[in-house]
Amino acid sequence: MKILITSDMFTPAVNGVVTSTLNLIKGLKEDGHDVRILTLSDSAFEKKENNVYYMPALPLGAVYPEARIMLPPVLNSLLEELVEWNPDIIHSQCEFSTFIYARMIAKRTGSPIVHTYHTVYENYTHYVCPSKTIGRKAAIKFTNSISKHVTNMIVPSGKMHRMLSDYEVSAPLTIIPTGINTDKYLNADKSKRDTLRAEYGIGKDEFILLYAGRLAKEKNLEEILDFLADSRLNNLRLVIVGDGPHRETLENKCKENGIENRVIFTGMVSPEKIEEYYLIGDVFVSASQSETQGLTYMEAMVSGLPLLCREDECLTDVIENGTNGYLYKDKEDFIEMLKVLWNDKENRISMGQKARRTVMDHFSEGAFVKSCERLYVNTVSDFSHNFNRNLVSV
Repeated sequence: MKILITSDMFTPAVNGVVTSTLNLIKGLKEDGHDVRILTLSDSAFEKKENNVYYMPALPLGAVYPEARIMLPPVLNSLLEELVEWNPDIIHSQCEFSTFIYARMIAKRTGSPIVHTYHTVYENYTHYVCPSKTIGRKAAIKFTNSISKHVTNMIVPSGKMHRMLSDYEVSAPLTIIPTGINTDKYLNADKSKRDTLRAEYGIGKDEFILLYAGRLAKEKNLEEILDFLADSRLNNLRLVIVGDGPHRETLENKCKENGIENRVIFTGMVSPEKIEEYYLIGDVFVSASQSETQGLTYMEAMVSGLPLLCREDECLTDVIENGTNGYLYKDKEDFIEMLKVLWNDKENRISMGQKARRTVMDHFSEGAFVKSCERLYVNTVSDFSHNFNRNLVSV
C-alpha cells in the first residue's frame, strides 16, 4: 500500500506526535508498505531527503519550540511528484499547515484522509485566550472544521473518543492507542542507573521520584512541587527530565517552596538516550490532566516504574490502583500512596513489573501498527465502494 504521512512536526523535534509518527513509519516500512512523509522545511525552500518531502516554512518558536508554519501553499515540483505517485491513503498527524497540503493532494488524487487527533486543544487555549469558555467553543469549532474533511479520525484513548463525541464531530472515530518501541526500553543499559545517579549527585539506594516530558503550564507540575514541600516528604527528591517554556517558573516555584536542593532539572535529553533516564527513578509521577494518552507514561511503565499520577480519564484503562500504580485525587491521596511505594521495595518492584506487562500486552508498537493497517484497508475499501456507488447514482 502507498501511504503518505503528513505532519507539521518531525525529527529532530522531540514530542509525542513525532514519536508516534516515527514509530508508525518504522512499523509500516517493516511490513513492506511504500511510505512517504510530507512535513515542513527548516527554511523557506522546499527540499527532499529520501522519502521525506519538506515544504517551505517559517519558524514559529514563540508558540512551541521548533514549531513552524508554512509559506503560502503552491503546487511546487515536490507536491506534483506526490500527486503523480498517487497515494492509496493519506494519514494526517497535524491540523495546521500540512493538513492543508494533505487536502490539496487528496483533492488531486481522490485519496481518502485519515487523521489522528493528538491534542486536547481546549487545554491549550490559555496561551491565546484567557476565557476557558470561549477557548473551548473555539476548540470545538476548529475540531469540527477538521473532521469535515477526513474519512476517519483516530483517537488514542477512550478519553478522546468521549470528548470528540461530545463535540459532535462529523467523521467516524476509531480508538487506536499509540504504541511505543518496547525493545528500546527493555534493552536499556542497566549500568546507566548508577552512572547517571552519580552524575546528578544521587545515592545508589536513594528513593527518587521522576517526571519526564515537556515543561509547560498545562502539565501542572507545580502541584507536585507543592506536595514535595510537605514536611512528611522532606527526605524525597524529584528528577525532572525535559525542558520547555515553563522551566523558569518551575525553578522559581522550587525556590519559593524551599526545595530547590531536592529537585534536579536535567534539561532536554536526546531521544537516543531517554530510556537511560527512566532508570534513575523509582516511581514516575505526573499531575497532568491534559494528556490524550501520554507516551511518557507508557515509556516509564515499560521501563519497570509504577506510576503515581493525578486521576485522569486517559489513565482509566491503564492504571489499576495498587496493581501497576496509583491514581490520586488530592494531596493526602498522593502522600499515602507514595508512602506505600516508598516503604515497600518488594511490592514497588512487583508493581513495576506489572506496569511493564500492561504496556507489552496493550501498547506495543506492533499492535499500534497493525491497528492502523486494518483501518487503512477498511477505509480504502469503503471509500472506493462509496465512490463507485456515487458514480452509478450519477
